[in-house]
Amino acid sequence: MLHSYTQLGGTADRPAAVADSAGVPPEVTGTVVTLPFNSDRAAEIIREHAEDLACVIVEPVLGGGGALPAERRFLQAVGDACRECGVVLIADEVITGFRLAPGGAAGLLGVRPDLTVFGKIVGGGLPVGAVCGRGDLVDRVLAGDDGLSVVAGGTHAANPMTTAAGVAQLDVLLENPEIYSTLEARGDRLRSELSALVSRLGISAHVTGAGSLWGFHFTDAKPANVRDLHGSDKVAARMLAALLLREGVFLSSPVHLAFLSSAHGESELDQIVAAHATALERMKTEGIV
Repeated sequence: MLHSYTQLGGTADRPAAVADSAGVPPEVTGTVVTLPFNSDRAAEIIREHAEDLACVIVEPVLGGGGALPAERRFLQAVGDACRECGVVLIADEVITGFRLAPGGAAGLLGVRPDLTVFGKIVGGGLPVGAVCGRGDLVDRVLAGDDGLSVVAGGTHAANPMTTAAGVAQLDVLLENPEIYSTLEARGDRLRSELSALVSRLGISAHVTGAGSLWGFHFTDAKPANVRDLHGSDKVAARMLAALLLREGVFLSSPVHLAFLSSAHGESELDQIVAAHATALERMKTEGIV
């Protein structure tokens, strides 16, 4: 794995696996190597543990971290190390799949994973999950060389309505590729204007994201990974989310993650920026930030 969210162990260059949830036995954490996200050390550690690694799982844009994108150089170095060592590279595109590009965020960053996992994004928003990738790996679900297959069942597997919705969504995206360039331009505009607002108000905060995703972080320096968020002002983050909700804008809290869609136009961007201005100006006046 490339990161943990709620618990940190080890150092920035060599993080240690720590359970994020109660009920995880130490025997499980002992089978996991946690790699530093957006660090040159990640590829070195993959090579160091190559003989013991079954796979490396990476989320190209950390959704749970508040839209922290992987640097192209970092992701490509991880991909090169996996290929060199014969380690399966798995891209977690549950959030980013089809949202940033037809080939997902990994494709946008120039990396071709061995397997990619999707969530409801592949079903047009309806409940479903999917695993795609190399034929020899996917075929293990049918039958392996040793006669044992990999179980891949699910409550929503092969649901006709979900499948139809997914096909309809993909048809729209593939027939209208300008949707992606429009979303990216609007995402860039939003992040730029929010960053300018923070600068104007003199607040210690940073805006992150890629394409249609954005995150807002009350940190002294721009975060590159979840470790950088552990000193963030979570009280201010919760207050911002509450004040934005009064203005008709919803963000998760305390880690802020939000999305634009093709239904959002310039007027909605104006509303989002204005809502942040109202909320942040009040927070500054009241001494919260």
